[in-house]
Amino acid sequence: MSNTSSNRLMSVEEALDWLAATAGEITWTGAVTDGTDVLARIGVLERQVAMVQGEQVLAMAEWVADSLDRHDAERPVWVDPQTWEQSQELDFAERSAYAEVALELGLADCTSDQRVHVAVELRRRLPGALAALCAGRITMAKARVILEETAELDAELLAQVEAAALGKAEGLTPANLRRATRRAVARLDANAVAKRRATAVAQRSVKMWEIGDGMSALEAILPTPVAQAAFAVIDATAHQAITPGDDRSIDAARADALVLTICFPPDMAPRISYQIQIISTDPDLNADPTRRLPTAAQARYVKARDQHCVHPGCRATRTEQDHTTAHTGGGPTLTTNLALRCRKHHTLKHLLGWTATQDPDGTLTLTTPSGRTY
Repeated sequence: MSNTSSNRLMSVEEALDWLAATAGEITWTGAVTDGTDVLARIGVLERQVAMVQGEQVLAMAEWVADSLDRHDAERPVWVDPQTWEQSQELDFAERSAYAEVALELGLADCTSDQRVHVAVELRRRLPGALAALCAGRITMAKARVILEETAELDAELLAQVEAAALGKAEGLTPANLRRATRRAVARLDANAVAKRRATAVAQRSVKMWEIGDGMSALEAILPTPVAQAAFAVIDATAHQAITPGDDRSIDAARADALVLTICFPPDMAPRISYQIQIISTDPDLNADPTRRLPTAAQARYVKARDQHCVHPGCRATRTEQDHTTAHTGGGPTLTTNLALRCRKHHTLKHLLGWTATQDPDGTLTLTTPSGRTY
């Protein structure tokens, strides 16, 4: 089976046939035994993990393909005009399929979506790498390396690089495989390297997430020269701040220097402020339920009650006041029918097959197109 950029997806049997035809017979040592060679057991288990991951990749890709076959990515019967304006170019059927996987796995959308995307692309673009994963010959980490490093190659060159990478993959670490694959791509198509670099720059970002114990992580993805310059400023500031008797580690001093540089630059007053909100019974909560928009009191109440997007697993705080039962469908504008949803999950709720109900205390039940409830 030749490599192709078409959307046709392989079956498990086709993937394994492809590997057998291009890389010789697939051999497998069998199940883990009770032998005394613990290292051998570790190796066997690693290959079995890879095989299970390969099967999950195939299942994810098949789920997305089947979902696209079942549904049309047309505008839903009702969707908020503002939400639609921001989302009209997206493939709604694919978004719905991805969202169901996230709920099934109990993962945040960003984590699950990345895994599903990798599964779809492996099955579509790299049949050999997927077959090697299913056979336990390479790990998921190595399959992702090959996928990432060949992102901008056309089908013909992709097949050459894939074959070369698979010929070396078993004897290399993921990092060394990445270097070898990157060199192979550069030799065949310098433009692909430039495209990957431009894409990477366009995806620069700053993210924050909680890690527990009152701490959070702040991550910045930047072009290397910019990151080096920023770190040099932080590092120099940290070393200057450490004086005799200062028991901070250099890492702690750098963290403090980062905060001081961003939040308290020279000649600028502190930008931190606090707001305390007290919610009490307010007759305005039961104002005219036929109105389209919630009152200020209703909005404050819902924000204090929900805190963040109510979609399972979502902690987004940039949200919209959304009617669980659509206002155009007769849903009242009351706190018992209002909930916070981020733009993404507000739109998702209105896609074909998705329904939501809300109890008087604010508890929500979400039903997906496949009939699962959360």
